[in-house]
Amino acid sequence: MQLKKINNFLNKYRNKKIVLCHGVFDIFHYGHLEYLKYSKNLGDKLVVSLTSDKFVKKGPNRPVFNQLKRSKIIENLKFVDLVLINNFETPIKLIKKLKPDYYCKGSDYKNLNFDLTKNIDREKKIVMKIGGKFIITKTKLYSSSNLINNHFQKFSFEQRKIIRLLKTKNNKKEIYKIFDKMSKKNIIVIKSKKKNILINTIGKFLNKIYQFKFSKKNGLDKNQIYQKKIKYEPVLVDCDEDELILFKNLDFNSLHKISRSFFKNAEYFCISQKKFENKIDCKKNVGLKIKIKNFCFENNIKKICVKLKKEGWLFYNLSENKFIFCPSFSKSSNNEKKLMKCFFYVSSAIQLIKNSDILSQLFSSYFVNFYIKKNKSKMNINQNEIIKSFLNITK
Repeated sequence: MQLKKINNFLNKYRNKKIVLCHGVFDIFHYGHLEYLKYSKNLGDKLVVSLTSDKFVKKGPNRPVFNQLKRSKIIENLKFVDLVLINNFETPIKLIKKLKPDYYCKGSDYKNLNFDLTKNIDREKKIVMKIGGKFIITKTKLYSSSNLINNHFQKFSFEQRKIIRLLKTKNNKKEIYKIFDKMSKKNIIVIKSKKKNILINTIGKFLNKIYQFKFSKKNGLDKNQIYQKKIKYEPVLVDCDEDELILFKNLDFNSLHKISRSFFKNAEYFCISQKKFENKIDCKKNVGLKIKIKNFCFENNIKKICVKLKKEGWLFYNLSENKFIFCPSFSKSSNNEKKLMKCFFYVSSAIQLIKNSDILSQLFSSYFVNFYIKKNKSKMNINQNEIIKSFLNITK
């Protein structure tokens, strides 16, 4: 936390009114300048802390500039008295140490209901507890994420295409509503393996998950379900590494075995391209989209997602006769099958909500990228952080 630097500053300016501003400050712009100048006018000394690179959660390839470059820009502002790099998820420890008279946030935090992580609310309470004031500046709002997405972000043509598609279909409030509805949903997951950490991943987005083990040889012990007195819930059947099936209406008696036609009447069917092409009997010269359409029509499968051999996923909605191609947001990994299943699980959870086709594909693709980074750094996955980070790419 750069304790020596903070202690020297506090000893030097013991009787001065201290103002603290905290943020990422990626792509410093006029809005940042006005925000910092407004804050400085509230007190005598202005301290600016920056989120370290490790904790920047604004989307893929962020920050554009690393913490040293970002701090250099702020240090060259004459009215800023101290610049710190905060190597924690929130500035709460810094607030407790510095005890600022004023803690200022920009006008984009005017409505704290949109702060999914609730970190700003926690920061506000700490500031008030130490006798300081929490201030929302009255400066004009500019968005770094909007500037970066449009001028600096290296999104491919296909990535930009599906992001634009989502913007036309669901605005920010509607996306919040979809995730809020998800948080009230329950689901039954029937799997062939005892342990599956990916189930815990979607558990972060849903209200409750009932897990049951399925034996390919003996089927499902239905008494497990009846003994727990579970009411009607959607059922997600995890067949193997390449296949996942979501049912809204499923007769548990049909689970005595997994046959070639088990996927019939599915609400949502996820499968790898390799397994899909092995599963169906079709002429080789027929295109993949025609194969998918025919397969869904013949088996009454409402929606399907096929993991393509090349990067990306191909989604089809039978009732709307509409395809959506969703590109990958992550580079190839050593564990492609696990990441594919991660996508399938998350997109299936979102499919529980109506009118969420584009969101289910784009968010799931983005989630896989987030999942890889979190696993590399061995950090816990927080669903609200992911949603907040995801919304940044749609600005």
